[in-house]
Amino acid sequence: VQLVLLEQFASALGDPGRGQGRLKVFRVGPPRALSRLLPMLTSRGVEVIDERPYVLEGLARQSYIYEFGLRHTGNLPATGKDLFAQALRAVWDGYNEIDGFNRLVLAAGLTWRQATVLRAYAKYLRQGNSPFALDYIHGALREHADITRLLIDLFDARFDPGRDGLPADAEARTARVEMIEDKLARALDDVVSLDHDRILRSYLTLIQATLRTNFFQRSSDGGVHP
Repeated sequence: VQLVLLEQFASALGDPGRGQGRLKVFRVGPPRALSRLLPMLTSRGVEVIDERPYVLEGLARQSYIYEFGLRHTGNLPATGKDLFAQALRAVWDGYNEIDGFNRLVLAAGLTWRQATVLRAYAKYLRQGNSPFALDYIHGALREHADITRLLIDLFDARFDPGRDGLPADAEARTARVEMIEDKLARALDDVVSLDHDRILRSYLTLIQATLRTNFFQRSSDGGVHP
């Protein structure tokens, strides 16, 4: 186990829609194997086109800069750079897994924790003998990014305890939940693939059937739970 003294990420994925940019990883401590870094990046739906390592000399501890050239084929959300950096840091710190659900960060403009909600529901579906593999499930979510964002909006509207300063049974909160459900109903009617329709409607059913969640709880130091 390595003791990481300093790990900071600064991403420069370029302007939204341009699709290329640079990512710099600053590290103090022993060098990090490239074989560990690459899956963290590619699981977010980007292609690593080059890598330039630098050793910083004259310092008391080993220090490195890893610079990566990245390419993303889709349009980036306006907050894509920050979302990407936060998601990468979450994996590095052990709060997040490395799998295809991380692609939803750029594909649907979600935070890494919102993608974690969708991963958890997918694993629940698999425990319930869903015929769809996890990679097929997150593929359906990516292909229907607008519906995916609405599903997360519904989850937040129902369970965020401080949502707009409204209690859970407030009339305004209930009205917002109903509005999102109405949008979802219309959007789901336009899904062409029967398999994708089943997956997305399963998500809607599970979110509606959820009674409570610890997603919004904070640890004693104010951070998120592992």
